Amino acid sequence: MKEFKVYKYPIEARMTSIEVPDDSRVLSVANQYERAVVYIAVGTSPRTTKITVFATVTGYDNTGFEGFEFLGTLLFQGGSYVAHYFYRRDD
Repeated sequence: MKEFKVYKYPIEARMTSIEVPDDSRVLSVANQYERAVVYIAVGTSPRTTKITVFATVTGYDNTGFEGFEFLGTLLFQGGSYVAHYFYRRDD
């Protein structure tokens, strides 16, 4: 990636899709003021792709999420709520 800017995107639901240039790269997930956000290094390509972020909580049964890569684990409400985040590129 020659040129990029880092942008923050809120994760609003269990499954969030974000459209970005196809040379973008997912960097990390973070808890900011008790809200999950994902940081993406956004490139300059004119072609776009969709990045899907999936959230789940500890102990929850999940099916149908093949192809997702682990992004990170966040603690909320002083650590009493733990959420795990995964992502995939939908090229």
